[in-house]
This record gives sequence, structure tokens and C-alpha cells, in this order.
Amino acid sequence: DIASSHSFILSVGLGASLCIFLASILGWPVSTTHALTGALVGGGISSYVLQGSELKLAALGGNFIIPLLISPLISIILVAMLYPIFRYIRIKMGITKEMDICVGEKVVRTVPLPVGPGKDYLSSATLSPDYQGDKALTIDLAPRETLMERYDGRFLGINSEKLLDAFHFLSGGLVSFARGLNDTPKILALLLTASAFQIEYGLVSVGIAMAIGGIINGRRVANRMSHDITSMNHGQGFTANLVTGIVVIFASRIGVPVSTTHVSCGSLFALGIVNRSAKVKTILRILVAWVTTLPLAALLAAVIYYFHFIH
Repeated sequence: DIASSHSFILSVGLGASLCIFLASILGWPVSTTHALTGALVGGGISSYVLQGSELKLAALGGNFIIPLLISPLISIILVAMLYPIFRYIRIKMGITKEMDICVGEKVVRTVPLPVGPGKDYLSSATLSPDYQGDKALTIDLAPRETLMERYDGRFLGINSEKLLDAFHFLSGGLVSFARGLNDTPKILALLLTASAFQIEYGLVSVGIAMAIGGIINGRRVANRMSHDITSMNHGQGFTANLVTGIVVIFASRIGVPVSTTHVSCGSLFALGIVNRSAKVKTILRILVAWVTTLPLAALLAAVIYYFHFIH
């Protein structure tokens, strides 16, 4: 069986890994699932050309490609629906938003400030240390990102800002759990085709490898997704995480492989549209990275299979 041959397993594993490694070095959020799918196609084509192995591309399209394409669209729709609802509830509860202006290591409280779309610039105010009476305020222009948006108000006697921080943190854990729930079985399935692996050891090894990879080089991709797609506050981040976690966990429950990265990016794209701060150039570059992931992984896997087979 070609799926259990050493050449096929090696080509798929290395092809997908090299593709993801390259994207991570460049800081682009691409899909491990797309890379695996591309590597499966590339390795399968090489085995077909060299050995006449049977290809089942129709099953691959129905089971992998369609869910991968639809899931980001679902997250975009859900965020576009839920965020206005959450914002309406917040306003009805009397929880307001304020802008804190960073001044060195100090924070100056201001009245709520209107924030325009796109590349609008707001002021980061600095008070002269010699300020007296009419020696008024000096203003240094700074990008919008230097402003910290916070929530003011209470919910059930609890400070709304602290409560939202806690929910934002927990929603990040939800996304991490969802990623492990959906991604680990896909990688583990590849390992289990080799008779030397047992499911218990494979599960542990995959989990450890994912954790180490995130620690070593996850920051660049995380920064890209956190800051370069759209401006967002804690409430918007919570909404994106919540939708991402729900979509991926639901897909895992029904046994459908989806890309946590694509679902998460879809949520962020929707936030950028809703709050009118989408950074279009970054989004287009991410889409280009998505489109090239599958063929690049397929090419790498095909080449690796060829050289491993002939030797």
C-alpha cells in the first residue's frame, strides 16, 4: 500500500513541514492542513508516475478542499453578525469605551475619541514637565496603534475591563484547544501509517512538537495576525477568538478537517471590515500565501518522493 510506504510518508511529512517552516520564517499565517493536503497530492502524483499507484483525488477534494474553502467564509459571516450584537449589548449595559494615550511610561486618561477608518492618525499627547498655567499642552502626532482603548463600567459589580481581559484570555485558550483538537489527528494519521508508531506515543510526540514549534518561532506569525491585519481592542479580539474556537470545535466534532489559521484569519478579516480598519495590503499578501501553500507543498513532496524512490 502506497500510503504506508516509507517514501510516501517521508515525502508528505517533509514537504508539508518545509512549506510551513518557510512560511513561519517569513511570518505569514498559512494552513498546516493546506500544506498536508498539497503534500498528499504531490506525493500521490509522484507515486502514480513512478509506480502506477491509484489516486483518489475526488475523495480528497470532497473531504478536504471544500471544508477548507468554506470554513473561513463561515467565520467571516459569524463575526460580522455577532460583533454588532455584542456591541449593542455593551452599549445597552452602559459600558463605554475610552482612549488612554501613552506618554512615555505614563497613561493620560482622555474623553472618548472618535476613530476614523483606515490610516487615520490620532494624537499622542505629552505634557511638558514645565507646564504652568497658560503654557499649555503640546501634541505629538502618532499612529493610532499608540492609543490604548479600554472599557469603562461595571457588570454585576465587576470592573468590565478586567472581566473582558479574563474572557479574552480564556477565549485564546479555547482557540488553542480547538487547534489541538483538529490539527493533531491530521498529523497523527500520517504517523500512524507507519507500523513503528503507536497512537499513544504518536499523540504525545505531535503535541510536544507543536508546543516547541510555537515557542521557538510562533511570535512572528502571532504579531502579524495581532497587529498587521486590523486594529482591534480586547472586545473585538474576544469575538474573533470565540468564533474561531466554535467553528473549529464544531468541525472537529463532525470529523471535518479545517484550518484553524484560515478560520482565525477569516474572523480578523471580518473585524477589519466591521470596524473599517482592515489593512488591505496585508490581507492580500496573506491570501497570496494561502494560494501558494498547496502547490508549494505538493511540489516539495513530489521532488522528495522522486529522489527518495530512485535512491
